[in-house]
Amino acid sequence: VLNLSMSGSSIVEQSRLAEAVIRAGKARRILWEINYPSFSTGERPSAVADFPQWLYRPGAETPFRYLVSWDTLKESLVAVGGRRAGALDELHRWDREFDFGEDRVLANWDYMQNRWNDELRGVWRLQSTPPEQVPVLFRKYVGALVERHPDVQFDLLLLPTSRLDYVNDFQIDVDRFDKRMALRGEVARLLRSRSQVRAWDFQLIRPMTEELSRYKDLEHFDLETARSIITRIGEAAESARADDIDRGTETLRVWVGHWARNFCERAPARCQAYLREALPAP
Repeated sequence: VLNLSMSGSSIVEQSRLAEAVIRAGKARRILWEINYPSFSTGERPSAVADFPQWLYRPGAETPFRYLVSWDTLKESLVAVGGRRAGALDELHRWDREFDFGEDRVLANWDYMQNRWNDELRGVWRLQSTPPEQVPVLFRKYVGALVERHPDVQFDLLLLPTSRLDYVNDFQIDVDRFDKRMALRGEVARLLRSRSQVRAWDFQLIRPMTEELSRYKDLEHFDLETARSIITRIGEAAESARADDIDRGTETLRVWVGHWARNFCERAPARCQAYLREALPAP
C-alpha cells in the first residue's frame, strides 16, 4: 500500500512517485489524497528533474542521495540527542509538537488576513493554475495513471479541512473555491468510468470540518480525527458513490456560504473588504 500524501508536493511529483512504485512492483493499492494545493501551481517541474525515479535506481548513488537529504539529517540529529522513536509512526506526532484549538485556528486566520493583500493576490494569480486547467491536470496525472494500471486499486481521499479554510479560499482568489470543487467533480467522473477506483469523502462529516478544536491551523487536523479516518477506511465502511460526491459538492457550496456570512457578521474586523465582496450571494 502506498499512501500518497506528501507535504508540499505537487500532483506531478505524486503521480511520478506512484508510477515508479507501481512499476517497481511495490504497491497494489494506492491511497491518494486529492487536494487543491497539489494542483495549484500546475505542471512546474520538480527541483530534482528525475524525481522520484532515482529512489528505485540500483547503485551506490541511491543510498548516498538519501543519506545526505535534509530530512534524514534532521532525524539523525534528533536520534543523537536521545529522542528516539520506537517506530516510523512515532517520528512525527503532531499531538505532541503542536497546540490544537479554536484559538490557534483564529490566530492562523488573522495571519492569513494580514498576509493576503492586493499585491500578493496579483502575484498569486500569475502563478496559480487557471480554472480550466484543473480538470486537465487531474485527467493527465490521476486519471491516465489509473487507466494505465487496471490491476491496481486506487482509493481517492477527500479529507476534511476546517470551515475557515474554505472561507479563506475567497480571501485568496474568487476562483479558488470553485477550483477545489472542480476536483470533487473529477473524482466523481473517474468513479463512474473505472471499477478499480474508490473514493472516501470526509468533507461532509460536519464534526470533522465544523469543530475548530480539532485543528492546529486552518487545515491540519488532530490525531483523533486522523484515527477516525483510518478506522473508517480500514473497516471498509461504505465508500462514496459518484452521485454522493456530486450532491456533497452542492451541499458544501451552501454550507460554505453560510459559514462565511455568519463569520463575517460575528467578527467584521476579521473580514477584509475583498473577502466580503468575493463571498457568494445568499
